[in-house]
Amino acid sequence: MPYIRVRCNRPLTAETVKELQKELGKTIELFPGKTERWLMTDCEGDCALSLAGKSDQPLVMIEVELLGKTTPDAYAAVTRNLTDLWSASPGSPEKASISSTRISNTGDGTDPTSDLSPRR
Repeated sequence: MPYIRVRCNRPLTAETVKELQKELGKTIELFPGKTERWLMTDCEGDCALSLAGKSDQPLVMIEVELLGKTTPDAYAAVTRNLTDLWSASPGSPEKASISSTRISNTGDGTDPTSDLSPRR
């Protein structure tokens, strides 16, 4: 299950979050075999982000977690897409940081031996 977390130090309206989630759904499909159907997102505004000890400018931190392997070209395409997405938005952050993590193993709550499974 891919996961994208967006945190910024400015407010995000419900409308902005909805549009952002739609765009993140398109972005995840740049990874071969990944679709919006399994994408989990977390979009949070008004975060206490700072850069060099200052928070007087718009900042955004985007974290992409992906289960399984993909290609360096796919990571590059996702990074470009996310950068373009933020650059095109009004009041866009001057500084954006994008981090990508490949997760090799996770549980989905269906495996009885998984730590994520409901306890019986």
